[in-house]
Amino acid sequence: MLAEGHTEIHNLLDSDDTRRMVEALNTLGVEVLEDRNQNRISVKGTSGTIPVTEATLMLGNAGTAIRPLTAALTLGQGRFVLDGVQRMRERPIIDLVNGLKQLGADVSCINGTDSPPVEVIANG
Repeated sequence: MLAEGHTEIHNLLDSDDTRRMVEALNTLGVEVLEDRNQNRISVKGTSGTIPVTEATLMLGNAGTAIRPLTAALTLGQGRFVLDGVQRMRERPIIDLVNGLKQLGADVSCINGTDSPPVEVIANG
């Protein structure tokens, strides 16, 4: 998503975290082509541009998806909410949120906790 051109990933683990990340990228308007027979995906880079300006991403319990997506979405324009199942809402993410705030991002845990859901108000 952040790069130019196409990125191919081979021997991708078939897991809930992987599926949630692919779903999220699709929701964000990023072109992801899956070849399950060859166990690979191709992601068309958007050079750091997020194609949509508003999205709510339901990420289950995919911690390996919510963290990089939270950071990447600060490069976009618009409002994004990242959420998950109850267990995800018990997993702290405040260190990432505070780090992004120190860099000037408008990011917050919207339930007043240190955990998701996370809101990103992005201005690129």
